[in-house]
Amino acid sequence: MEKIIVAIDIGSQSVKTAIALEEEGTLHILGLGVSQTKGFVNGNVKNMEKLRESIDASVREAERICDADIDTARMPIYYSVSGNKVSGDNRETDMKFLRNADSATQQGSVTNEDIMWLNKSLETSPLPSGRKMLCLHVQCYQVDDNGGIESPIGLNGQEIKAAGHIVSDLQSHITDLENAIKLTFFDVIDNITSDDIKLVPVYSGFASSLAVLTEEQKETGVALLDIGDTCSDLSVFGHKYPILTWVKENAGSTVTREIKTLLQISGADAEKIKKEYACANPKKANSKETIEVASHIGGSGLLKLETLASWVYSPTKDLFDNVKNVLECKFDNTTYKDIISQNGIILTGGGANLNEISSVAMEVMEIYANVGKPNAVKIEEFPQMNEDPSFSTLVGLCIYGLRQFDETKMGKGKRKTISFKVNNQKKQNNGVKKVFGDMLDAVKRIQIS
Repeated sequence: MEKIIVAIDIGSQSVKTAIALEEEGTLHILGLGVSQTKGFVNGNVKNMEKLRESIDASVREAERICDADIDTARMPIYYSVSGNKVSGDNRETDMKFLRNADSATQQGSVTNEDIMWLNKSLETSPLPSGRKMLCLHVQCYQVDDNGGIESPIGLNGQEIKAAGHIVSDLQSHITDLENAIKLTFFDVIDNITSDDIKLVPVYSGFASSLAVLTEEQKETGVALLDIGDTCSDLSVFGHKYPILTWVKENAGSTVTREIKTLLQISGADAEKIKKEYACANPKKANSKETIEVASHIGGSGLLKLETLASWVYSPTKDLFDNVKNVLECKFDNTTYKDIISQNGIILTGGGANLNEISSVAMEVMEIYANVGKPNAVKIEEFPQMNEDPSFSTLVGLCIYGLRQFDETKMGKGKRKTISFKVNNQKKQNNGVKKVFGDMLDAVKRIQIS
């Protein structure tokens, strides 16, 4: 069986779909589709049929480029989850006696059974009613008074416990997203079994971290801010693992609304001005350059880019003020800001494409900030994906999905199966580049998330 997965990044501005293959340890993107999102506002499903149509358009474009249908029985689908209802929580298990401890000395060595028991205890720890776990990251273990252990197998002592970070979301939100995806492949969602489709929800901030951050950054401490259209996802890493998950309803659309209101123009025109001319930092904007702006209520005039930058600066500063307040909160005996002091904060997502956004981040939060691109793995078929922060979540979904792929849990297949030779793709490079160029134009027109 070929190791192929489907990744779907559902954003408020665009839906991106990738069909990904791993061959000899290398990730290949066989098909890529981008469509404008409809029926999905502020991370919530508002119209199931319109969202289904958006997902369907993205999926069909990916299939067209791949020249094969997605076989839902053979290809697990990993999809992104974000929104203001996502939250993270640090948990600890109770101390438990080691399973093989000597009855006389009460001493024993840590075994795989101990680790499995602790991990299961974290996985089954209670969540508030109506919530579902998206992911669990086991952070470290403690044997007696020896804490912060990464791998305790073979260590001796009496008791052991584990600490982990749990990310969860509303069950209803996840169900809505899954139903929209199911309706893309099936006419009805009733009586669909695990043999028909395997859907795996992945927190978008975690997916982006796989595509953008290095293991060294996560080990020494770093923050990642994924700036979407309607939400910004903040993840803080220390000693390799997430220690904070925070979501804020303040992102690219806030800047667009500011431009739209002050210029009295349409949302589409405001988005275009933001992408083509906006600078987040008034100090960096061209003080002499102007652009002509026509109002939808009549009339036109010249707008200084310096003035535009001052408008953009306000909501951008507000976002980083909120992030700064979070980073200054206490964690153990220090603060998150101290933990990330070496590497600072990395900005990604479509909002990170805003000119000079990193300089505003450094000014407001008083820490190092830089724009992070999804280049953790090289994508030969669509190299531009590595250069555009708006593809961070999609690339991360592909990485995660191929790592987690387990063919023993997949069905026998009911549709036309992809049979794809990577070498053949090289012959299509010119065509692929043209298609991707068209896609990038579409992305620029419809989203900054």
